[in-house]
Amino acid sequence: MLFSRRAIQRMLDENATWMSTKSLRDLRRAMNNPDDPSPLSREWEIAVLNALSKIVMIDHEPDLGKRPDIVYQMSGETVIADVVAMSDRTRHRRNPVEALNDRFAERLAPVVRTGIKGGFCLSVGPRSFRMQQLETKATELHLPSIDRFDEVVFNQHFDTFMSELLAAPQVPHHYSINNAECSLRFSFSPNSDGWTLDKFRYTQSTMRECNPIWNALDDKRADLEQVDVLGHRGIILCDGDCDTLRDETEWDHYGARDIISSFLREPNKIEFVLVLVPLHISNRRDMRAESHTIGSYLITRTKDLPGWIAPIKDLASQLPQVHSTSLNARYEAAWRREAGKWSEGFTFRGACSVSEEKIRMSARDLLELLAGVLRQDDFEKLPFMARSNPFLQKLAHGRLFKASSIEKGGEDADDDWIIFEFGDPDPAATTFRGNSRWKSFDRDSG
Repeated sequence: MLFSRRAIQRMLDENATWMSTKSLRDLRRAMNNPDDPSPLSREWEIAVLNALSKIVMIDHEPDLGKRPDIVYQMSGETVIADVVAMSDRTRHRRNPVEALNDRFAERLAPVVRTGIKGGFCLSVGPRSFRMQQLETKATELHLPSIDRFDEVVFNQHFDTFMSELLAAPQVPHHYSINNAECSLRFSFSPNSDGWTLDKFRYTQSTMRECNPIWNALDDKRADLEQVDVLGHRGIILCDGDCDTLRDETEWDHYGARDIISSFLREPNKIEFVLVLVPLHISNRRDMRAESHTIGSYLITRTKDLPGWIAPIKDLASQLPQVHSTSLNARYEAAWRREAGKWSEGFTFRGACSVSEEKIRMSARDLLELLAGVLRQDDFEKLPFMARSNPFLQKLAHGRLFKASSIEKGGEDADDDWIIFEFGDPDPAATTFRGNSRWKSFDRDSG
Protein backbone atom coordinates (compact mmCIF):
# COMPACT_ATOMS: atom_id res chain seq x y z
CA MET A 1 0.00 0.00 0.00
CA LEU A 2 1.00 3.61 -0.54
CA PHE A 3 -0.60 4.77 2.70
CA SER A 4 -1.01 3.01 6.02
CA ARG A 5 -4.23 1.10 6.66
CA ARG A 6 -4.98 3.32 9.63
CA ALA A 7 -4.67 6.39 7.39
CA ILE A 8 -7.02 4.86 4.81
CA GLN A 9 -9.60 4.02 7.47
CA ARG A 10 -9.35 7.55 8.89
CA MET A 11 -9.83 9.05 5.42
CA LEU A 12 -12.85 6.82 4.73
CA ASP A 13 -14.39 7.93 8.03
CA GLU A 14 -13.74 11.59 7.24
CA ASN A 15 -15.07 11.22 3.70
CA ALA A 16 -18.31 9.79 5.12
CA THR A 17 -19.34 13.32 6.15
CA TRP A 18 -19.85 14.32 2.50
CA MET A 19 -19.55 11.23 0.26
CA SER A 20 -22.53 9.06 -0.63
CA THR A 21 -22.98 5.77 1.22
CA LYS A 22 -22.87 3.86 -2.08
CA SER A 23 -19.53 5.38 -3.08
CA LEU A 24 -18.06 4.64 0.35
CA ARG A 25 -19.25 1.04 0.25
CA ASP A 26 -17.88 0.54 -3.26
CA LEU A 27 -14.46 1.87 -2.20
CA ARG A 28 -14.44 -0.20 0.99
CA ARG A 29 -15.33 -3.39 -0.91
CA ALA A 30 -12.63 -2.71 -3.49
CA MET A 31 -9.99 -2.07 -0.81
CA ASN A 32 -10.94 -5.30 0.98
CA ASN A 33 -10.82 -7.35 -2.23
CA PRO A 34 -7.38 -8.91 -2.87
CA ASP A 35 -8.43 -9.66 -6.45
CA ASP A 36 -9.10 -6.01 -7.30
CA PRO A 37 -6.86 -5.33 -10.33
CA SER A 38 -5.96 -1.75 -9.36
CA PRO A 39 -5.72 -1.29 -5.57
CA LEU A 40 -3.38 1.71 -5.91
CA SER A 41 -6.04 3.46 -7.99
CA ARG A 42 -8.53 3.08 -5.11
CA GLU A 43 -6.01 4.41 -2.60
CA TRP A 44 -5.35 7.48 -4.71
CA GLU A 45 -9.06 8.19 -5.15
CA ILE A 46 -9.68 8.03 -1.39
CA ALA A 47 -6.62 10.15 -0.56
CA VAL A 48 -7.06 12.85 -3.24
CA LEU A 49 -10.74 13.37 -2.44
CA ASN A 50 -9.97 13.51 1.27
CA ALA A 51 -7.15 16.03 0.82
CA LEU A 52 -9.19 18.32 -1.41
CA SER A 53 -12.21 18.18 0.92
CA LYS A 54 -10.04 19.73 3.66
CA ILE A 55 -9.49 22.79 1.47
CA VAL A 56 -12.81 23.31 -0.27
CA MET A 57 -16.31 21.83 -0.21
CA ILE A 58 -16.53 19.33 -3.06
CA ASP A 59 -19.36 17.54 -4.82
CA HIS A 60 -18.42 13.93 -5.65
CA GLU A 61 -19.71 12.30 -8.83
CA PRO A 62 -22.75 14.55 -9.40
CA ASP A 63 -25.01 13.58 -12.30
CA LEU A 64 -24.07 16.13 -14.95
CA GLY A 65 -24.44 14.02 -18.06
CA LYS A 66 -21.18 12.38 -16.98
CA ARG A 67 -20.23 11.87 -13.32
CA PRO A 68 -16.90 13.66 -12.71
CA ASP A 69 -14.96 12.77 -9.57
CA ILE A 70 -14.77 16.37 -8.35
CA VAL A 71 -16.83 19.54 -8.69
CA TYR A 72 -16.23 22.60 -6.51
CA GLN A 73 -16.89 26.34 -6.50
CA MET A 74 -14.13 28.90 -5.93
CA SER A 75 -14.00 32.67 -6.63
CA GLY A 76 -17.35 32.47 -8.39
CA GLU A 77 -16.06 29.79 -10.78
CA THR A 78 -16.91 26.09 -11.17
CA VAL A 79 -14.05 23.57 -11.31
CA ILE A 80 -14.55 20.05 -12.66
CA ALA A 81 -11.85 17.37 -12.36
CA ASP A 82 -11.24 13.65 -12.64
CA VAL A 83 -8.68 11.54 -10.79
CA VAL A 84 -6.77 8.83 -12.66
CA ALA A 85 -3.98 6.54 -11.44
CA MET A 86 -1.44 5.72 -14.15
CA SER A 87 0.23 2.33 -14.36
CA ASP A 88 2.21 0.19 -16.80
CA ARG A 89 -0.09 -2.80 -16.22
CA THR A 90 -0.86 -3.20 -19.95
CA ARG A 91 2.84 -3.03 -20.84
CA HIS A 92 3.69 -5.59 -18.16
CA ARG A 93 0.98 -7.89 -19.50
CA ARG A 94 2.46 -7.67 -23.01
CA ASN A 95 5.97 -8.22 -21.63
CA PRO A 96 5.62 -10.86 -18.86
CA VAL A 97 9.29 -10.85 -17.89
CA GLU A 98 8.59 -10.55 -14.15
CA ALA A 99 6.39 -13.66 -14.23
CA LEU A 100 9.09 -15.47 -16.24
CA ASN A 101 11.80 -14.45 -13.78
CA ASP A 102 9.66 -15.70 -10.88
CA ARG A 103 9.09 -19.01 -12.67
CA PHE A 104 12.83 -19.49 -13.19
CA ALA A 105 13.45 -18.77 -9.50
CA GLU A 106 10.74 -21.24 -8.53
CA ARG A 107 12.18 -23.98 -10.74
CA LEU A 108 15.74 -23.34 -9.52
CA ALA A 109 14.80 -23.28 -5.82
CA PRO A 110 15.42 -27.02 -5.26
CA VAL A 111 18.84 -26.68 -6.91
CA VAL A 112 19.79 -23.71 -4.73
CA ARG A 113 18.71 -25.62 -1.61
CA THR A 114 21.29 -28.30 -2.40
CA GLY A 115 23.97 -25.73 -1.51
CA ILE A 116 25.19 -25.07 -5.04
CA LYS A 117 27.54 -22.06 -5.21
CA GLY A 118 27.34 -19.62 -8.10
CA GLY A 119 25.26 -16.94 -9.82
CA PHE A 120 22.39 -16.97 -12.28
CA CYS A 121 21.54 -14.53 -15.08
CA LEU A 122 18.37 -14.31 -17.16
CA SER A 123 18.80 -12.26 -20.36
CA VAL A 124 15.76 -11.51 -22.53
CA GLY A 125 16.00 -10.13 -26.05
CA PRO A 126 13.68 -7.65 -27.79
CA ARG A 127 11.05 -8.65 -30.32
CA SER A 128 12.77 -6.31 -32.77
CA PHE A 129 15.56 -3.75 -32.49
CA ARG A 130 14.20 -0.23 -32.87
CA MET A 131 16.05 2.91 -33.86
CA GLN A 132 17.14 4.60 -30.63
CA GLN A 133 15.32 7.86 -31.30
CA LEU A 134 11.99 9.57 -30.66
CA GLU A 135 8.77 8.78 -32.54
CA THR A 136 9.70 5.15 -33.07
CA LYS A 137 7.75 2.20 -31.74
CA ALA A 138 8.70 1.25 -28.17
CA THR A 139 10.67 -1.93 -27.49
CA GLU A 140 8.74 -5.10 -26.70
CA LEU A 141 10.39 -8.19 -25.24
CA HIS A 142 10.48 -11.38 -27.31
CA LEU A 143 8.54 -13.61 -24.91
CA PRO A 144 5.60 -15.98 -25.13
CA SER A 145 2.42 -15.38 -23.14
CA ILE A 146 2.34 -16.80 -19.62
CA ASP A 147 0.11 -19.70 -20.64
CA ARG A 148 2.82 -20.77 -23.11
CA PHE A 149 5.73 -20.74 -20.63
CA ASP A 150 5.68 -24.48 -19.96
CA GLU A 151 5.66 -25.48 -23.61
CA VAL A 152 8.11 -22.88 -24.92
CA VAL A 153 10.52 -22.42 -21.98
CA PHE A 154 10.18 -25.04 -19.25
CA ASN A 155 10.15 -28.10 -21.45
CA GLN A 156 12.37 -31.20 -21.80
CA HIS A 157 15.30 -29.05 -22.94
CA PHE A 158 15.14 -27.09 -19.70
CA ASP A 159 14.97 -30.36 -17.75
CA THR A 160 18.18 -31.43 -19.51
CA PHE A 161 19.84 -28.15 -18.52
CA MET A 162 18.82 -28.73 -14.89
CA SER A 163 20.20 -32.26 -14.88
CA GLU A 164 23.52 -31.14 -16.36
CA LEU A 165 23.77 -28.32 -13.81
CA LEU A 166 23.21 -30.69 -10.89
CA ALA A 167 25.71 -33.17 -12.30
CA ALA A 168 28.51 -30.62 -12.74
CA PRO A 169 27.92 -27.42 -10.68
CA GLN A 170 31.64 -26.59 -10.80
CA VAL A 171 31.48 -25.47 -14.48
CA PRO A 172 29.38 -22.83 -16.32
CA HIS A 173 26.07 -23.81 -17.95
CA HIS A 174 23.62 -22.00 -20.18
CA TYR A 175 20.16 -22.56 -21.61
CA SER A 176 19.15 -20.60 -24.73
CA ILE A 177 16.00 -20.18 -26.81
CA ASN A 178 15.91 -18.30 -30.09
CA ASN A 179 12.83 -18.98 -32.16
CA ALA A 180 9.66 -17.29 -33.42
CA GLU A 181 8.13 -17.17 -29.93
CA CYS A 182 11.04 -16.42 -27.64
CA SER A 183 14.58 -15.08 -27.36
CA LEU A 184 16.35 -15.64 -24.05
CA ARG A 185 19.50 -16.97 -22.42
CA PHE A 186 19.64 -18.34 -18.88
CA SER A 187 23.15 -18.91 -17.58
CA PHE A 188 24.92 -20.19 -14.49
CA SER A 189 28.45 -19.27 -13.45
CA PRO A 190 30.23 -20.90 -10.48
CA ASN A 191 32.50 -17.85 -10.28
CA SER A 192 29.74 -15.31 -9.54
CA ASP A 193 26.85 -15.02 -7.10
CA GLY A 194 23.36 -13.59 -6.88
CA TRP A 195 20.63 -13.38 -9.49
CA THR A 196 20.62 -10.94 -12.43
CA LEU A 197 17.80 -10.00 -14.79
CA ASP A 198 19.05 -8.41 -18.01
CA LYS A 199 16.38 -6.94 -20.29
CA PHE A 200 15.54 -3.97 -22.48
CA ARG A 201 13.44 -1.29 -20.84
CA TYR A 202 10.00 -1.67 -22.40
CA THR A 203 8.16 0.97 -20.30
CA GLN A 204 9.65 4.03 -21.98
CA SER A 205 7.35 6.33 -23.96
CA THR A 206 9.06 6.84 -27.29
CA MET A 207 6.11 8.53 -29.04
CA ARG A 208 4.64 11.79 -27.78
CA GLU A 209 1.03 10.97 -28.65
CA CYS A 210 0.97 7.21 -28.22
CA ASN A 211 1.74 6.34 -24.60
CA PRO A 212 -0.13 5.67 -21.33
CA ILE A 213 -0.16 9.32 -20.19
CA TRP A 214 -1.44 10.80 -23.45
CA ASN A 215 -4.04 8.02 -23.80
CA ALA A 216 -5.31 8.53 -20.24
CA LEU A 217 -5.49 12.30 -20.65
CA ASP A 218 -7.40 11.91 -23.91
CA ASP A 219 -9.86 9.43 -22.36
CA LYS A 220 -10.53 11.80 -19.46
CA ARG A 221 -10.80 14.76 -21.84
CA ALA A 222 -13.60 12.96 -23.68
CA ASP A 223 -15.42 12.29 -20.38
CA LEU A 224 -15.03 15.82 -18.99
CA GLU A 225 -16.12 17.48 -22.22
CA GLN A 226 -19.43 15.61 -21.88
CA VAL A 227 -20.11 17.17 -18.46
CA ASP A 228 -23.14 19.38 -19.06
CA VAL A 229 -22.06 22.47 -17.09
CA LEU A 230 -19.86 25.47 -17.70
CA GLY A 231 -16.60 25.32 -15.76
CA HIS A 232 -12.86 24.88 -15.73
CA ARG A 233 -11.82 21.30 -16.44
CA GLY A 234 -8.70 19.48 -15.25
CA ILE A 235 -7.17 16.09 -14.54
CA ILE A 236 -5.27 14.80 -11.50
CA LEU A 237 -2.68 12.18 -12.57
CA CYS A 238 -1.46 9.88 -9.80
CA ASP A 239 1.42 7.42 -9.98
CA GLY A 240 0.10 3.87 -9.79
CA ASP A 241 3.50 2.60 -11.02
CA CYS A 242 4.02 4.28 -14.38
CA ASP A 243 7.63 4.85 -15.44
CA THR A 244 6.78 7.66 -17.83
CA LEU A 245 5.13 9.64 -15.04
CA ARG A 246 8.51 9.63 -13.26
CA ASP A 247 10.64 10.15 -16.39
CA GLU A 248 12.19 13.30 -17.79
CA THR A 249 12.51 13.69 -21.56
CA GLU A 250 15.77 12.28 -22.95
CA TRP A 251 17.11 11.87 -26.46
CA ASP A 252 15.30 8.55 -26.94
CA HIS A 253 12.10 8.90 -24.87
CA TYR A 254 9.58 11.43 -23.59
CA GLY A 255 8.95 12.41 -19.98
CA ALA A 256 5.65 13.29 -18.33
CA ARG A 257 6.08 17.07 -18.31
CA ASP A 258 6.72 17.19 -22.04
CA ILE A 259 3.78 14.93 -22.86
CA ILE A 260 1.36 16.85 -20.61
CA SER A 261 2.50 20.25 -21.89
CA SER A 262 1.99 19.07 -25.48
CA PHE A 263 -1.48 17.78 -24.60
CA LEU A 264 -2.47 21.14 -23.08
CA ARG A 265 -1.42 22.89 -26.29
CA GLU A 266 -4.04 20.89 -28.18
CA PRO A 267 -7.43 22.51 -28.88
CA ASN A 268 -9.44 20.95 -26.03
CA LYS A 269 -11.21 22.07 -22.85
CA ILE A 270 -8.64 20.74 -20.34
CA GLU A 271 -7.04 23.69 -18.51
CA PHE A 272 -4.78 22.01 -15.97
CA VAL A 273 -3.10 18.73 -15.02
CA LEU A 274 -1.84 18.01 -11.49
CA VAL A 275 0.74 15.22 -11.10
CA LEU A 276 1.28 13.31 -7.83
CA VAL A 277 4.24 10.91 -7.50
CA PRO A 278 5.51 9.11 -4.35
CA LEU A 279 9.27 9.55 -3.99
CA HIS A 280 11.97 7.83 -1.96
CA ILE A 281 14.19 10.61 -0.62
CA SER A 282 16.73 8.78 1.54
CA ASN A 283 19.44 6.22 0.93
CA ARG A 284 18.57 3.01 -0.85
CA ARG A 285 18.21 0.85 2.26
CA ASP A 286 16.20 3.29 4.38
CA MET A 287 12.61 2.21 3.77
CA ARG A 288 10.96 4.01 6.70
CA ALA A 289 7.81 6.01 5.98
CA GLU A 290 9.70 9.20 6.86
CA SER A 291 12.05 8.49 3.96
CA HIS A 292 9.21 8.97 1.47
CA THR A 293 7.31 12.01 0.29
CA ILE A 294 4.85 12.92 -2.45
CA GLY A 295 6.26 15.01 -5.25
CA SER A 296 3.75 17.17 -7.09
CA TYR A 297 3.66 19.68 -9.91
CA LEU A 298 0.90 21.58 -11.69
CA ILE A 299 0.87 22.28 -15.43
CA THR A 300 -1.67 24.77 -16.75
CA ARG A 301 -2.78 25.94 -20.16
CA THR A 302 -1.93 29.55 -19.24
CA LYS A 303 1.00 30.94 -17.24
CA ASP A 304 -1.13 32.94 -14.80
CA LEU A 305 -2.68 30.94 -11.96
CA PRO A 306 -6.27 32.09 -11.32
CA GLY A 307 -7.78 31.99 -7.84
CA TRP A 308 -10.06 29.05 -8.56
CA ILE A 309 -7.05 26.72 -8.99
CA ALA A 310 -5.65 27.32 -5.47
CA PRO A 311 -7.27 24.17 -3.92
CA ILE A 312 -5.71 22.00 -6.66
CA LYS A 313 -2.32 23.68 -6.18
CA ASP A 314 -2.41 23.05 -2.39
CA LEU A 315 -3.87 19.53 -2.55
CA ALA A 316 -0.59 17.63 -2.03
CA SER A 317 0.05 19.40 1.30
CA GLN A 318 -3.08 17.76 2.75
CA LEU A 319 -2.21 14.17 1.79
CA PRO A 320 -1.18 11.75 4.58
CA GLN A 321 2.33 10.41 4.95
CA VAL A 322 3.12 8.09 2.06
CA HIS A 323 4.86 4.84 3.08
CA SER A 324 6.20 3.51 -0.19
CA THR A 325 6.95 4.23 -3.81
CA SER A 326 4.32 3.03 -6.27
CA LEU A 327 6.66 0.31 -7.58
CA ASN A 328 7.26 -1.12 -4.12
CA ALA A 329 3.56 -0.80 -3.30
CA ARG A 330 2.74 -2.87 -6.37
CA TYR A 331 5.24 -5.56 -5.38
CA GLU A 332 3.94 -5.56 -1.80
CA ALA A 333 0.33 -5.91 -2.98
CA ALA A 334 1.30 -8.90 -5.12
CA TRP A 335 3.15 -10.50 -2.18
CA ARG A 336 0.28 -9.93 0.29
CA ARG A 337 -2.18 -11.32 -2.24
CA GLU A 338 -0.06 -14.46 -2.67
CA ALA A 339 0.69 -14.86 1.05
CA GLY A 340 -2.91 -14.35 2.18
CA LYS A 341 -2.00 -11.24 4.18
CA TRP A 342 -4.12 -8.72 2.29
CA SER A 343 -5.62 -7.16 5.42
CA GLU A 344 -2.32 -6.61 7.22
CA GLY A 345 -0.48 -3.28 7.18
CA PHE A 346 3.10 -2.10 7.55
CA THR A 347 4.80 -3.29 10.74
CA PHE A 348 8.08 -2.59 12.53
CA ARG A 349 8.97 -6.27 12.11
CA GLY A 350 12.37 -6.98 13.65
CA ALA A 351 13.06 -3.40 14.78
CA CYS A 352 14.27 -3.00 18.35
CA SER A 353 16.30 -0.71 20.58
CA VAL A 354 17.99 -1.90 23.77
CA SER A 355 19.40 0.11 26.68
CA GLU A 356 20.41 -0.72 30.23
CA GLU A 357 16.89 -0.17 31.55
CA LYS A 358 14.62 -0.69 28.53
CA ILE A 359 13.82 -2.83 25.52
CA ARG A 360 11.65 -1.23 22.81
CA MET A 361 10.17 -3.49 20.12
CA SER A 362 7.26 -3.87 17.72
CA ALA A 363 3.96 -4.33 19.53
CA ARG A 364 2.73 -6.42 16.60
CA ASP A 365 5.76 -8.71 16.84
CA LEU A 366 4.98 -9.44 20.48
CA LEU A 367 1.25 -9.95 19.91
CA GLU A 368 1.82 -12.28 16.95
CA LEU A 369 4.42 -14.22 18.96
CA LEU A 370 2.03 -14.72 21.89
CA ALA A 371 -0.82 -15.58 19.51
CA GLY A 372 1.32 -18.25 17.82
CA VAL A 373 1.15 -16.51 14.44
CA LEU A 374 4.85 -15.62 14.59
CA ARG A 375 6.64 -18.87 15.35
CA GLN A 376 9.29 -18.94 18.06
CA ASP A 377 12.04 -20.02 15.67
CA ASP A 378 11.12 -17.22 13.22
CA PHE A 379 11.07 -14.73 16.09
CA GLU A 380 14.57 -15.80 17.10
CA LYS A 381 15.75 -15.15 13.52
CA LEU A 382 14.74 -11.47 13.67
CA PRO A 383 17.81 -9.19 13.44
CA PHE A 384 17.82 -8.01 17.05
CA MET A 385 17.34 -11.57 18.32
CA ALA A 386 19.82 -13.24 15.98
CA ARG A 387 22.70 -11.10 17.25
CA SER A 388 22.08 -11.70 20.95
CA ASN A 389 18.74 -12.25 22.65
CA PRO A 390 18.33 -9.09 24.80
CA PHE A 391 15.58 -10.66 26.93
CA LEU A 392 17.85 -13.60 27.74
CA GLN A 393 20.59 -11.17 28.77
CA LYS A 394 18.24 -9.36 31.15
CA LEU A 395 17.05 -12.64 32.64
CA ALA A 396 20.62 -13.93 33.03
CA HIS A 397 21.33 -10.90 35.24
CA GLY A 398 18.16 -11.43 37.24
CA ARG A 399 16.51 -8.27 35.93
CA LEU A 400 12.73 -8.70 35.77
CA PHE A 401 9.98 -6.53 34.30
CA LYS A 402 9.29 -3.38 36.25
CA ALA A 403 6.80 -1.72 33.88
CA SER A 404 5.59 -1.72 30.29
CA SER A 405 3.93 0.89 28.10
CA ILE A 406 2.78 1.50 24.54
CA GLU A 407 4.28 4.27 22.43
CA LYS A 408 2.41 5.29 19.26
CA GLY A 409 4.36 4.42 16.14
CA GLY A 410 3.68 7.77 14.50
CA GLU A 411 0.82 9.50 12.79
CA ASP A 412 -1.35 6.81 11.14
CA ALA A 413 1.41 4.16 11.46
CA ASP A 414 0.10 0.58 11.31
CA ASP A 415 2.23 -0.57 14.23
CA ASP A 416 3.16 0.72 17.68
CA TRP A 417 6.07 0.22 20.04
CA ILE A 418 5.91 -1.70 23.29
CA ILE A 419 8.49 -0.63 25.86
CA PHE A 420 9.60 -2.97 28.65
CA GLU A 421 11.34 -1.43 31.66
CA PHE A 422 13.62 -3.61 33.80
CA GLY A 423 14.46 -3.23 37.46
CA ASP A 424 17.64 -3.99 39.37
CA PRO A 425 18.74 -7.63 39.80
CA ASP A 426 15.93 -9.39 41.67
CA PRO A 427 16.65 -12.18 44.21
CA ALA A 428 13.61 -13.97 42.75
CA ALA A 429 15.71 -14.70 39.67
CA THR A 430 19.36 -14.56 40.75
CA THR A 431 21.76 -15.36 43.59
CA PHE A 432 21.65 -13.52 46.89
CA ARG A 433 23.99 -10.55 47.00
CA GLY A 434 25.62 -8.29 49.51
CA ASN A 435 24.63 -4.72 50.26
CA SER A 436 26.69 -1.64 51.01
CA ARG A 437 24.46 -0.96 54.02
CA TRP A 438 25.56 -4.12 55.70
CA LYS A 439 27.88 -3.59 58.69
CA SER A 440 30.93 -5.73 59.28
CA PHE A 441 31.40 -7.06 62.81
CA ASP A 442 34.67 -8.64 63.91
CA ARG A 443 34.08 -11.19 66.64
CA ASP A 444 36.43 -11.18 69.57
CA SER A 445 37.88 -14.67 69.69
CA GLY A 446 39.07 -14.12 73.29
